[in-house]
Amino acid sequence: MANRTARRTAFNPDATVPDDVSMYWRYTACAEVESGVAVADGRVFAGRARLDGQTGQSLGGDWTSYQWPAVVDDTLFIGGHTLEAYDATDGSERWTFTPDGEAGAVSPPAVANGVVYITGNLDDRTVYGVDATTGDEVWRFTPQADCSTPLAVADDTAYAVDNAGTVYALTAETGEKRWEQSVADSTRVGAPVVGDDGLYLPTGDGVVAFDPADGSDLWDWETDTDGGRDIAVAKGTVYVVGRESCRALATGDGTERWATDEVGGHTCSVGAESVVVGDDLDVVAISRNDGAERWRFETRSVLFGDYYRRGVSAVPALVDDIVYVATEASDVYALGPAE
Repeated sequence: MANRTARRTAFNPDATVPDDVSMYWRYTACAEVESGVAVADGRVFAGRARLDGQTGQSLGGDWTSYQWPAVVDDTLFIGGHTLEAYDATDGSERWTFTPDGEAGAVSPPAVANGVVYITGNLDDRTVYGVDATTGDEVWRFTPQADCSTPLAVADDTAYAVDNAGTVYALTAETGEKRWEQSVADSTRVGAPVVGDDGLYLPTGDGVVAFDPADGSDLWDWETDTDGGRDIAVAKGTVYVVGRESCRALATGDGTERWATDEVGGHTCSVGAESVVVGDDLDVVAISRNDGAERWRFETRSVLFGDYYRRGVSAVPALVDDIVYVATEASDVYALGPAE
């Protein structure tokens, strides 16, 4: 699956983002696509859409959920009010898991160890482990506060963050708590990312890093101007996307390697040489080495009633030399080498 694996690093070392791009195709889905993109076996999954990766033609998709999809082996996992599993090839339903809550959507699923890991919906303060084959509940864990961000999973541990800023390390097989740690003095804590050197979380003030084994503090990078909205981790570097800036930090100690105020946004993915950022209107590629802008592609805005929907809020998927991205305007784009 590209690009958020269970570790949530958003790094594909085999993706060769081109020096310039043109639009290969755009799938216009109206309200069908309101999510990130997953790519597997030449097919693109975004919201309710299942598309041919070469042409952008619809291959069907009768499911009702539209949150972030995950594709593992030959199964599509997708969350809405319920967690649903479908055959990734023909779209047939395999199972549905219904959490305890009565409103809202579950978190985007993380899949590892034959288990799907999600948080409950709006009125359900629960973290669930669900059998990926049968859809049966394997375990549940109740955090101290509501929990809505996606989990990260590495080896035999699942990491969850509640809305009060407490991080939990859970045994992936049973849901038993191994440790918990509070992110002190932070106004907002985002979804965890597990790299080779640590567990990283974006906050309203910057980025914090913990030892995944025991939750001890590794470092805390803070800024007064533009905290981390999203992060990606690749080969010793944490890439931080703020509203008006992007930065690269060393995974070992949080030392700032470079910063640019020319590009900011909501989210990012990392390829072999580039960081691809989604902002309020554009998809922008910058160099991994120094943050210099390589190219910029403007996505479409759509008028919905009395307001416009625009921009990229979910991480792009980088596969070979193609950038796949879903937008708030409910479009899916495939951007490839300029022709």
